Amino acid sequence: MKKFPAFLLCLVFAVLVQSAKAEDLPVLFTDDFSEGADHWEPTDPEAWKISKLDDGNEVYEILGGSKYEPPHRSPFNIALLKNVVVGDFTLTARVMTKQTSRGHRDMCLFFGYQDPAHFYYVHLGEKKDDHANQIFIVNDAPRTKISEKATDGTPWKDGTWHQVKLVRKVASGLIEVYFDDMKTPTHVAHDKHFAWGQVGLGTFDDKGLWDDVELGGVKVEGAGGAGSSAATTAGPPDPKILKFTKWTPDFQVPDPVAISFDDQGNAYVTQTQRRKSQDLDIRANHDWIPNDVGFSSVEDKRAFYLDRLSPDHSEENKKRVDDLNGDGSHDYRDLTVLSERIYRIEDTDHNGLADKMDIYAEGFQTEVTGIAAGVLWFDGDVYSTIAPDVWKLHDSNGDGKADHREVFAHGFGMHIAYAGHDMHGLTIGVDGRIYWSIGDKGVRVKSQEGLDWRYPNQGAVLRCEPDGSHFEV
Repeated sequence: MKKFPAFLLCLVFAVLVQSAKAEDLPVLFTDDFSEGADHWEPTDPEAWKISKLDDGNEVYEILGGSKYEPPHRSPFNIALLKNVVVGDFTLTARVMTKQTSRGHRDMCLFFGYQDPAHFYYVHLGEKKDDHANQIFIVNDAPRTKISEKATDGTPWKDGTWHQVKLVRKVASGLIEVYFDDMKTPTHVAHDKHFAWGQVGLGTFDDKGLWDDVELGGVKVEGAGGAGSSAATTAGPPDPKILKFTKWTPDFQVPDPVAISFDDQGNAYVTQTQRRKSQDLDIRANHDWIPNDVGFSSVEDKRAFYLDRLSPDHSEENKKRVDDLNGDGSHDYRDLTVLSERIYRIEDTDHNGLADKMDIYAEGFQTEVTGIAAGVLWFDGDVYSTIAPDVWKLHDSNGDGKADHREVFAHGFGMHIAYAGHDMHGLTIGVDGRIYWSIGDKGVRVKSQEGLDWRYPNQGAVLRCEPDGSHFEV
């Protein structure tokens, strides 16, 4: 089953799913199992059946045991609701355990299900520990607890029906679980990894009964065939049924180039002001080509600018640079006026639309500074590729502005070359290293370990540790 993306972005930062208040959620599905279990897709069909109780009521029973082997440590018995994918939702059901009392006696609710390696689940365990009676995420790794609040244990009673409720609000990342008491949640978490997905019932490895399921929520249409079997490849969404909403309805993001989201849903967007006006293009200065192809370091380019764009050559440089600082001279100092910027964009009221934009960092404006072509939020830090440097920025006091700045790699872009052949593509690799790329403006970097990496006349894919160590081409 294909993994659904957490965000679908268009150039104007569109979002597909809008948040809704719980009381506004329409009922999408109900099931008392009186007509069978055709709406459900178990991971192991032999471990589930429709059972008729002594009072004639029909329920969905988990028999215990399972042949299903998940790709990561997570529950074995899951029955997913077919053909319904939701964003915000409220799920209620009646549940009874048939397992004898033990610490990990449990039943589970599943949601945000993308595929067998990506989903959330609630483990209603009799006793709490790091692996029981918690809210968990499975994100291509063994289950990890994300609970901010959890009781010491779920008070299961033998032979007793219990009422459960699960609430999900995508915009804020809220997850709430209720058990019998529908006013006070027993479990609370916030997480935004999976913005929509299937829901399901089940258990880690116990026995139990489910009945009277009701799902209210925001249905996500065209989500690629959700509800098909795990072996089925989901198709692309139909563009005719997608609805796009401008994420920043009250303001424009000026001249955006690159975007990255943090784990709270805040966006970091780079703006270029320097392209072609301050970061010069060789096509407008083709008589410099013989000089440009001979540069082997950023310092070569800097020295060339200081010479050819000196105040003494102001008149002949009128066609090359504008007098942006207003001193009456067309020279290299006019290349230091406009700064690249990184904006932080936030949805402060958690309604699914951004309403606040602040400058996170600026002051990138030397005579050899290129454009802010890449940005990446990772583990509390913001990285940006602004030739000739890769920057690591941090907001230590939570005011939304970077107050700690360091260059952890220097020496990119020694050629004037073409505008757009820049340094970009920041991402985290599976090895935990920072990766990025550069066009044919060249590389001449001295690593923290003292190695001199020289690739002056070509592009490259580069990587290093998040602290800048072990730089490699």
